[in-house]
Amino acid sequence: MQTRYDDLDLQFTIDGVHFQVLNMVFEQFERMIPLHSHSKYCYELHYIPYGEGTVTLQGMSHALSAGMLYVTGPHVEHEQHTSDAAPMAEYCVFLRAVRERGARRSTSSIAARFLETTCWIGTDRQNLHPLFQQLFQELHTRDPGFHTVTIALLEQLIVLMTRNYADPLVHGSAAAPQPVPVTQKSILIDECFLYEYATLTLPVLA
Repeated sequence: MQTRYDDLDLQFTIDGVHFQVLNMVFEQFERMIPLHSHSKYCYELHYIPYGEGTVTLQGMSHALSAGMLYVTGPHVEHEQHTSDAAPMAEYCVFLRAVRERGARRSTSSIAARFLETTCWIGTDRQNLHPLFQQLFQELHTRDPGFHTVTIALLEQLIVLMTRNYADPLVHGSAAAPQPVPVTQKSILIDECFLYEYATLTLPVLA
């Protein structure tokens, strides 16, 4: 079971960092997610609402259960398995985060901490589940003003996600990125190599 939203025109700026959401997925897993990583500037936010499984982050395995979340930033290798006895579900938000040219650098801002944290896993202490539910409800119903509401919810997600970093189980940092053009093509290429690697040909990729 999968609910997926692509080609999203969802962009916002926090503390001089520009965020662009490329897709959002809710899925109950009946398959493994093979080992992979994403390109520069790309981040995935993963939230587990129910079920059990494991995730391997940079070669280390971690148990997953309801109420846990993890972040995978640029070049962070990760692999995910679900439990047969209690299949795991996940909300996943795939986005790009780039510091705007000329934006003032701050080591204490929420956005700076988000950029610098490229690998994190832990228990949600900010009650994010209702926020994810509302995000997907807005994208499903598309009621008047849904775009404005969705942007506001995504801004809250970044802030609350980053507040969870106070007590990480796994934490990694990297230098803040510089602006580059952002397109939907990168996520299509990522997913072709992730899911279609066995049969992928150059004409199909093109």
